[in-house]
Amino acid sequence: MPSEVSARAWGSILGAARVHKKVELGQKAAKMLFALEPENTGTHILLANIYASAGMWEEVLNVRRLMKHHKVKKEPGMSWLEVKNEVHTFVVGDQSHPRIKEIYDKLEELREPLSRAGYVPMVEVDLHDVERSEKERLLYHHSEKLAVAFGLIVTPEGTPIRHSDMNLTRHGATGHLVEISGAIYSQGQCII
Repeated sequence: MPSEVSARAWGSILGAARVHKKVELGQKAAKMLFALEPENTGTHILLANIYASAGMWEEVLNVRRLMKHHKVKKEPGMSWLEVKNEVHTFVVGDQSHPRIKEIYDKLEELREPLSRAGYVPMVEVDLHDVERSEKERLLYHHSEKLAVAFGLIVTPEGTPIRHSDMNLTRHGATGHLVEISGAIYSQGQCII
């Protein structure tokens, strides 16, 4: 007797379809997940990411409409960094941190050395239908990058930076950015 494929298995297939840019496979996995877990935000986001990577902007809009219709809401990704027993929280495009100007200045300072070291933002996974340069700017302001920039500002050289994030659909190049940032600033290792 064949067993039913679990939501976890379909979720893995959907994630793999995003990584390997397999639109049809992603659509099939999402369809199965919508039947099994219609309230799962991750399914909608991954499907929209697959469409965005393929430049299928009308389909991205359709997924967003579907989310609105089903009252499925994506919570913003958050990252935390603890410094001297104080937890600092960041969200994409954050403006609320008391040292936010320094943080954005540090991100700007990082652009050129990161580029020379080989970091290239993965603009194909960004869900905005805007020019490449704007996508790169938006990707530089993700919560994990804000947390790492803050860590570079407030920790002594050579101190490992450890931060946690929640509810983030991992952009493949984030780890690469963190690794290169650590090497450029002799922080040893930046751990996500």
